[in-house]
Amino acid sequence: KDLKGALKAVESLKKERDINLLLIGGRENEELYPLVREADVIHLGVLKREKVIKYLAASDVYLHNFTNPEHHFFAGLGSATTEALIGGTPVVSTQMVNILGKKIKNNIGTDTRDFKKLEDAIAHTLEKDYNPEIMWRIAKILFDSERIVSHHLNLYNFLETKYGTKGDYEN
Repeated sequence: KDLKGALKAVESLKKERDINLLLIGGRENEELYPLVREADVIHLGVLKREKVIKYLAASDVYLHNFTNPEHHFFAGLGSATTEALIGGTPVVSTQMVNILGKKIKNNIGTDTRDFKKLEDAIAHTLEKDYNPEIMWRIAKILFDSERIVSHHLNLYNFLETKYGTKGDYEN
């Protein structure tokens, strides 16, 4: 579901812009591979870390979009998002609202929880001129241990509330 929204948004943007979606990772035996093969995207497959970092830095936007509501809380930003920011690439992500304040979020792309709005978020980000130094500073904040611990404590509290007492997640 997450990938379908991205494919749809980029396909719509192609009508007005010279834009390509690069997909890094994934293998032919994965469930979504037929969808990727049929889409008008460039699928690079699994790459060595050094090459991934070069692609991230060369991109105009890094897309980290989850449209599945459960992914919003459980999926973090991951290292690729941080690597993109360190390389000076702005990020469009549904996850920024979980970790970053409004001031920072506005500097790195539009948050979207609805894949139908993803096209506008990507277009909005492409129209801005981002300072790579600001992207680097934001990446440092992503690794702020206090924010990371706070996020995980909130996750644990959520799990405890939803599934029962501490340590009893079998039910």
